[in-house]
Amino acid sequence: MSNVPPAPYGLVTCRWTRLSDDDRDAHALRLVGTTAAKARIGEPEGAARYGRLVEAAATGDPEAIAWLAWSHRPKLAHRGHDLYRADPAEWGSVCLEILYSTVRQAVAADVTSSRWCRRWMVQRMCAQLARHARTECDRVRRERTCTMVHLDTASASRRWVGPGGGMRPGPSAGRRLEESPPHGFAAAVTPELRDALIEALAQVDVAAREALVALADDGSPGQLQAIADRHHISAAALRQRLHRARRRLQPQLAGWMAAA
Repeated sequence: MSNVPPAPYGLVTCRWTRLSDDDRDAHALRLVGTTAAKARIGEPEGAARYGRLVEAAATGDPEAIAWLAWSHRPKLAHRGHDLYRADPAEWGSVCLEILYSTVRQAVAADVTSSRWCRRWMVQRMCAQLARHARTECDRVRRERTCTMVHLDTASASRRWVGPGGGMRPGPSAGRRLEESPPHGFAAAVTPELRDALIEALAQVDVAAREALVALADDGSPGQLQAIADRHHISAAALRQRLHRARRRLQPQLAGWMAAA
């Protein structure tokens, strides 16, 4: 694995690694009260300083987040090695999302003053990453053993695939996909192809699936915040999941169009 992690995680770490030594020390003094070399945030004697860094990161301080991301990179790289090899961009997106959510959880649980704060953070981040890596790698293996079936929706009033993999909505009554086909879909989609589309959507997580269907129903992004709140994630995290879901489904949908 490269010393520079893949984006977007790597873009965050670069904010710290590209600083000069003097600038890094200046930010370390501001954040934890000592220079970067003396902070030793990865060791037990630096536990209090690590807690202060987590608290600063929770407020959105960009240098604090970058320093945390860089310090946790080796452990996340080791735990998510299989996912990194299968899909580096997925690794980068997931790790950044996990870092943000764990920082918020640490502050909410009031563990930043504990000498075990870093261990608490690492255990939760690695557990989440391991679960996601297993799910993602299993999905990739399943896809490699399946023959892709594809759907052409060009003649439908509601298009699911647009340039660059985006989903283009058309008119819809807002009904659930599992209950009935979208408006304008019935004439173009056989029951078999409809089931295949539902199966494809089942490969993504629930929040992303709800967002995809909501956007296809009316095309308005206004529902994303409500969906994010319902699943206890930020709107930014939901948009990242939505982007990954579109990228994941695009090969299947494009193949359906070619086969039709």
